[in-house]
Amino acid sequence: MEHRFNSKRAFEIQKEVFDMSKTTPRKGSWWWWFFLFMFNNPKNPEKPRQLMILWSTKKDVEIECNDLNIVLNHDLERTSGGKIRDGAVAAWYYDGEKMHHNFLRHHTPLCFSKHGLKTENPDTELSLKGKKLFVKVLKGINFALSLKELNQFTMPTHNSKEMFGFNYKLLRMNKLNLTGVVHGKRVKGSAYFQRVFLNAPALPWYWGIFHFKKSAALTYFKIHMGRITGELPLKKDIEFYFKGKIHRIFDIKIKRIEREDHPFFLVSGENKTEKISFTVETYSDSWWKFRKKIKGVLPAKSTFTWHEYPATIKEFEFIDKKTGKKITEKDLGVGIGNAEQSFGVLI
Repeated sequence: MEHRFNSKRAFEIQKEVFDMSKTTPRKGSWWWWFFLFMFNNPKNPEKPRQLMILWSTKKDVEIECNDLNIVLNHDLERTSGGKIRDGAVAAWYYDGEKMHHNFLRHHTPLCFSKHGLKTENPDTELSLKGKKLFVKVLKGINFALSLKELNQFTMPTHNSKEMFGFNYKLLRMNKLNLTGVVHGKRVKGSAYFQRVFLNAPALPWYWGIFHFKKSAALTYFKIHMGRITGELPLKKDIEFYFKGKIHRIFDIKIKRIEREDHPFFLVSGENKTEKISFTVETYSDSWWKFRKKIKGVLPAKSTFTWHEYPATIKEFEFIDKKTGKKITEKDLGVGIGNAEQSFGVLI
């Protein structure tokens, strides 16, 4: 299906990044602002450097993240009129050779304004100036993000869904142009952003976002119950963008294959007219392990582990079943991105 980019609507959605007024939180509700940056790695261009940063706040008294116990002071929200909310900022950084796990992992107040979000210790900031987003990660890392490729895949979206009395809201930007400075050196690449409001238990998922050299892109998502097999799918799809068209397939399969260092994932999908398959080859790994006390069954805790794998796409094949036409890696160029797999349930 073909789509057009709506510049006016795109800017309106960008301005909603810091607006929390349209959410109705209750105990356990979770907000997060998530950025994934992928930028040039001169030593190995096919395996770019990556940095993920997450600002988060939760309507809970206490939660544990990677062995850091966070006791939240919700009086900050009340006394500041919602301008300050107790929370955390976390990040990992793959520098092209080594993964810096827990690059940031701090309990800190989140300070909000109409066009920004920042923390003072550590020194981080996300801000909107005009039509650009700017991110500061400590003093040595700064990024500027803009919508350069204007198509329906890069069009910012703001969606919500309700089911069984629970709901979530997702604001996302699938691909942003990236320029910046990392430790005194200029970098360029691309980025992904999402702001999530979750008013439901966190369920395990598979997810991936990939940007190709020749402007194609794809993302996949699948909620599952179970560790690797015996899954109960609740939501699943693949979106593949190529030459002005988005191809969306709902009947998908994902299989994890173990290796000595990092796993890879076999992803495939099919409908009446199209078929797609590819391998997600990971080359590093970081993770967040959340633990939370379960009310009424102390000292039991619910546990949720969220793995993030810098990765590339291999063995890509898309087939138009009507014409027999194929699209392969030769048509797309190198595909770089990140794959996630999470386990457990956080309630």
